[in-house]
Amino acid sequence: MNGIKNAIRRIGKPIVTIARDFLEPTPEKVVVGWHTISNGPAKGCQILLPAPSGFVDSIVPGKYEPLCTQIMEALITRDSVCFDIGGHYGYFTLVLASLARDGRVETFEPVPSHAKRIAESAARSNLSHVTLHQEAVADVASTMTLRYAPSGNFDSMGYLDSCGGVASEAAAEQYPNFETISVPSTTLDDLLGLNPDFIKMDAEGAEAAILRGGMKMLSNSKVRLFIEVHGIRAAFECADILRRIGYRAILLGPQEATMPMLCVSERDTSTLEAVKKILSDTPNFMFEPNPPPST
Repeated sequence: MNGIKNAIRRIGKPIVTIARDFLEPTPEKVVVGWHTISNGPAKGCQILLPAPSGFVDSIVPGKYEPLCTQIMEALITRDSVCFDIGGHYGYFTLVLASLARDGRVETFEPVPSHAKRIAESAARSNLSHVTLHQEAVADVASTMTLRYAPSGNFDSMGYLDSCGGVASEAAAEQYPNFETISVPSTTLDDLLGLNPDFIKMDAEGAEAAILRGGMKMLSNSKVRLFIEVHGIRAAFECADILRRIGYRAILLGPQEATMPMLCVSERDTSTLEAVKKILSDTPNFMFEPNPPPST
């Protein structure tokens, strides 16, 4: 009897597989192509995006990270100098460059395919004041190992090996398939002469390393930092660094695997007032500056 059952299973399995394949729709092929942003500060800009994807659905109508965009609109003037660290597909590079029309945008993206697309998007959008740096920002100027999603995988993940990446379910699934290359790295203090007013940072776990490499820049200026912090451990590391030099952090989302926060000098009262107006509420401070030592 068992032999008959096994024979039926062997015969029936390929039939079931064929039927399932016939009934289930074939996944639509993802293709990178040109799209025009239809709303928001980057309205009219051209951007290369994979489609179909959630990125197209949110970026094209100007709905991607709306609070972050509002913060940028409130804080960036026409002559601002902005850094975009971790440029990804280049949406925020286009937003920053559209707001700082008479200023400059320096974008840092070590993944070759992303860097190429950002440069092409900026050129096609007539944003000649964007400079693309195909390198990582870290705590040392050196050559570092980058692990990233290979061509054809449109996941946003990519990380510096020395910084360990991001601990998440998606990361555990994607990381084993990553390619490895060597990339040049620089530090914020090496870029001190560029005098940024605003830094957007989304570096897949390298946030604290970037801050450690920028202590001169951050200690001697009131640069505003918009940081996508990856994990609570990274948040504590960033807090320890920034509190010591008089920064406070306003949490702009729930405390989850990734947390957006705006970090500003305690002397920067104008930014605090601007953020209060946007939030229509008392800001949720993730940390405050360390108190001065008692005498």
